[in-house]
Amino acid sequence: MKYEATETSPHGRDEELQWVRILSSGDPAKGMMLVLGQKLCTAFHEFEPAWRAGALNERQLPFFRERLTKRIKRVLITMKNNGLDTLAGFAELEALARETEAA
Repeated sequence: MKYEATETSPHGRDEELQWVRILSSGDPAKGMMLVLGQKLCTAFHEFEPAWRAGALNERQLPFFRERLTKRIKRVLITMKNNGLDTLAGFAELEALARETEAA
């Protein structure tokens, strides 16, 4: 069966096909990391438009910061538990966790 991408932009299409390859590779740890990583990416991508739209205010920022920090730490722990902490970008993800927690 051939997978048909739903994204039309070259970046989106390549990303979607990458997800398909990893999820169908039979490596559950990498598949789970892809899902968790995408959820993390979505959370960060949605912050700025939510702030701009007025959906967040300064009273809500500590709550949002804590949720983002927990999500990053979950990704890091899952990566460590499954031997994926040697992948490129792991150190940068750790730095993002520290910066988010300190923000």
